Amino acid sequence: MSRWKINILGLLLLSGLLGCRGGEPSPEDIPTVVAEFVNAPRGLSVGTPLSVTARGSGVEHSLLTWTNVFGIRVIPGGSLKAEGEIYAWPIPEDLLRVAGKVDLVLAHNGSVLATHNLLIRPGPPTGIMETYVGPKTLVVNSEQPAMMITVPLDTFGNPVDNQRSVTQQVKYPGRETISRELRTTNLVSSYELAAGPQTGKILLAASADASRTVEENIELTPAWPETTVIQLDQFYPFADSRQEYWVSTAPVMDVYGNPVADGTVVEFVLRNGDGSLYGKYRAFTTGGVAQAHLLNPVAPTNLRLSANVPGGATSNSLALEFAAYVTQMPFRVEPDARRVEVGPLGAVMGQVVGDDLPVSLQIAGGGQQYAAEKLTYEGQCTFELPANLPPGEYTGELRAGGLIKPLRITLTEIPRNGF
Repeated sequence: MSRWKINILGLLLLSGLLGCRGGEPSPEDIPTVVAEFVNAPRGLSVGTPLSVTARGSGVEHSLLTWTNVFGIRVIPGGSLKAEGEIYAWPIPEDLLRVAGKVDLVLAHNGSVLATHNLLIRPGPPTGIMETYVGPKTLVVNSEQPAMMITVPLDTFGNPVDNQRSVTQQVKYPGRETISRELRTTNLVSSYELAAGPQTGKILLAASADASRTVEENIELTPAWPETTVIQLDQFYPFADSRQEYWVSTAPVMDVYGNPVADGTVVEFVLRNGDGSLYGKYRAFTTGGVAQAHLLNPVAPTNLRLSANVPGGATSNSLALEFAAYVTQMPFRVEPDARRVEVGPLGAVMGQVVGDDLPVSLQIAGGGQQYAAEKLTYEGQCTFELPANLPPGEYTGELRAGGLIKPLRITLTEIPRNGF
């Protein structure tokens, strides 16, 4: 059923009910069968004041309905405007602020006296323009497009009419601003964008007369990593676990030469000489670069180091050779005192090792085992063997900085009460 038919049926019912409230109307209350709108406009601009006038005997008792896109508004009986039985219905301001088609119906006592339609035209664009942008992220040089849709509005928030000029502006990273003249169609203007070759932000703006958009942007993210190179930034080539070596990647790039996004995972992989896994360490890129600080091994060893982005780029491989740090480790065993004194330890150039170098002791014998670790101070440390180790022969080793020294101890019975 059309909007006209619904409007008229509803109005007839309403006017009939209102007309019957006081019983049968007197003949002088019944308007002429035919009434007409007087000087009713076919169109006007939004916000323009309007009084609807009609001529006919008894028209002042009639109801006027105003139907727009938001529904029906009933406007009560009109007031005398001039000679000749012309009556006026002032239209409320809020109705005149809504652009679009309007249907007018004048009715009384179940009869439609007159109908009219008019068009309220939107005003010029002004204020902040509505914008819709998506998707907000694109991968560089991908086939996925993005779109910016603008809705220019007049001072009352109505979308402007078709064929209104809208200037769209787009700036890709590293390029000049592009301007494009568009026209509104079905209340909007739209602009499709392709992904560019360089990471960064696509800046978007639009204007129409006195209307502007807020700044919009689309993030261009790097494609999947293609290549990377690793390098040693700091390296101490000895088996001293107090030391660390630093490794970093050159900027990890995608196929288009863009650094990957911050936070991209890079795995540094260490393998033994036989290819078996020694360890994996994760780092995250900042500005395309990932860096890791790795501890030196405790024993002489040869390793190979590489890096990869899981599912993506793989780096070159570096050979790492760690020689023994400690070259001299004198020690003295005092079996009666159950004590092993170690040091002073000598390093690669004959110097006394620094403080806090780990020294480990392991011995076994008679079904018993004992292990302990001490840290050097001025190149020395002392192991006190526990009293609960039974007397007997024990063999084992001392380890420090990659150097291993065999050890043999004969423990005697601990005298009781000093005898």
